[in-house]
Amino acid sequence: LSGRGAILSMACSGELIGSNLMLVLPKGVRHMPGYLPRAAQEALVEEIRRVVQAAPLYVPAMPRTGKEMSVRMTNCGALGWVTDRERGYRYQPTHP
Repeated sequence: LSGRGAILSMACSGELIGSNLMLVLPKGVRHMPGYLPRAAQEALVEEIRRVVQAAPLYVPAMPRTGKEMSVRMTNCGALGWVTDRERGYRYQPTHP
C-alpha cells in the first residue's frame, strides 16, 4: 500500500436463501470471490496491519462542533486526510 491513503466505507446485509447466504451490496460495489489468490489476500492483510501499526486508527472529529465521526481511520503515503474541530478538513503530511 503506497501513495495517498484512501477510505472505503460500505454497508451490506445478508439474506439467507436456502443454505446459502446471499449478500446484498450497495449499488456500485462488487463482490468478486476468488479475484485474488489466498496468498495475495493474506499478504494484503499483513500490509494493512503494518500500516495500522505505524499509523493507528483514530476517530476524526467534525469541524466546529467537535462531534466524533462514526468511522475509525488511518492514513498512509505522503499525505493523509484528517479533520478536527480546530482546523477542519485537510490533507496533511503527519498522522494525528
